[in-house]
Amino acid sequence: MTSRNLVSALKPKHMAANPRENMENADGAASIGDMYAGTTSVQLHKESNVESTSVTTHDDAFMEKKPKKSVIADPKKKTPGLTTFDRRNFLLYQYYIQRDFSSCKALIKEMLDESKGMNEYAAYVRGKIALMEGNLRESLEWLEKALDLNPRSAKYLCEIGRVHFLLGNHEKASEILMNAINMDPNNPKAYYWRAMALYHIDHTSESVKKAQQCLVSAPNAAKSAEILTFLAKLCAQQDEIIPAIEAYKKALELEPENLDVLTNVGLLYLRTHSEDQAFSILGKALSYDPTHAPSILAAGAIIQANGDYDVALSKYRIAADKCDYNGPLWNNIGMCFFGKGKYVAAISCLKKANYLCPLDWKICFNLGLVHNAMQQYASAYHFISSAVSLNRRSSMAFM
Repeated sequence: MTSRNLVSALKPKHMAANPRENMENADGAASIGDMYAGTTSVQLHKESNVESTSVTTHDDAFMEKKPKKSVIADPKKKTPGLTTFDRRNFLLYQYYIQRDFSSCKALIKEMLDESKGMNEYAAYVRGKIALMEGNLRESLEWLEKALDLNPRSAKYLCEIGRVHFLLGNHEKASEILMNAINMDPNNPKAYYWRAMALYHIDHTSESVKKAQQCLVSAPNAAKSAEILTFLAKLCAQQDEIIPAIEAYKKALELEPENLDVLTNVGLLYLRTHSEDQAFSILGKALSYDPTHAPSILAAGAIIQANGDYDVALSKYRIAADKCDYNGPLWNNIGMCFFGKGKYVAAISCLKKANYLCPLDWKICFNLGLVHNAMQQYASAYHFISSAVSLNRRSSMAFM
């Protein structure tokens, strides 16, 4: 195909062969130009207005009454009424997790002044800071302000119930935490603190059972180490050793390096006379921290019971560097010296233990034993009678 044929093929079919005819006939442009050739722009504008008004409909009249205006945003002009109170919450959170409480308090004051006291997060963080500083009454006031701003917050209710528990209002704390549980049944902390409040109301077996029921009713109890640990403590208090050990084991699945839980499991194995398992668990705890005083004390007690006093004293020496003011520790040290026949050193250690724990009947009983071995019968009678007055249910003191 030649170039001339290609151009003719691309031409529209309605176009004429003569270019001048195309200019005159294309959309009637030439005829419109001839029509307004002798008129000015003002005349054209007037005539166009006349023509437009002659064909105006009802809708056009309505549009003419309310003409559309183009809105142009001015970047320098601030939009009124769109101030957000929570735009600096992230900065307050950063100060809070860094424990920069002075900056927190200054920022909270600015935020509350700006929002006229309507920022609930600022009030909540201020209550948490007061709680960490030990100002329970002030913390309660701030948390109640946050709850007034958001009455449907189960989190604020839980914190208020916790503060009431720390203030000693156990019954009121139990009621508030029950309301928090009704609002949010999936909050394990609410169940934990309500169980604590129920347990501390009167310390009876009935309160222990209520606390156990509260912990068991938690939907995510198996995923909370706090709930499992407290449940194990309650079971051990009810002499339910096997369930307590199982609860501690589940807690160890969540926190395998929890030294306190490992020590408690070892002590429970001791109560079941399983010294091998107890010593294995305590050795595992000491492998994580060789200076953990409760684990050293429990492991040293097992070694001491087997008559290896020197090894037990070497363990107790490490614990004494960490917790010198520990009555049971000095009691065990004194009985190690008593087992080695060093009565004067034993009495010295037991006197220090008695000074630290004057109401521990076992220390008084051991002092009576040492004085009796030294044939100081008057002193022996004095300490043994003190042990009897402190614990009348023990048959050892009467023997």
